[in-house]
Amino acid sequence: MAWRHQQTVYGLAMQCAWDTLAQFSRNPKGGHDLFNKNTLATVFRGKLLAALNAHGLTAPVCLPERWVVDCKAVGNGHKALVYLGRYRYRGGVIQERDIVRCADGQVTFWYRYSGTGKSTTRTVSGTHFLWLVLQHVLPKGC
Repeated sequence: MAWRHQQTVYGLAMQCAWDTLAQFSRNPKGGHDLFNKNTLATVFRGKLLAALNAHGLTAPVCLPERWVVDCKAVGNGHKALVYLGRYRYRGGVIQERDIVRCADGQVTFWYRYSGTGKSTTRTVSGTHFLWLVLQHVLPKGC
């Protein structure tokens, strides 16, 4: 559903995230502390599913009941801005220097595994490599 209706789903997800964080930040008990992740996830899930429904989109039945939300303080936000700016303006999903080899229809590239933070290489077909890159391209207007 998200792939077929990217602009709507991404827009609603961002709006619901903003609304959820705004709601939590108005709570005097929240202050500048980090919010309860479980409660944050529950409220965001409810807002997003209601918004999708209001736009005539039905969420897949395979969605888990419990969602994971990780809300961290990011200082002044500079690192997050640089990270997002790479995607928005330079298409920086992968830099040319991280492509190790491209031969015989296969592409080998360096990437950082988010679970451990360690860098490693991966080899995939050229078609699959393009598919991985295109998954990071936002629809027009986002």
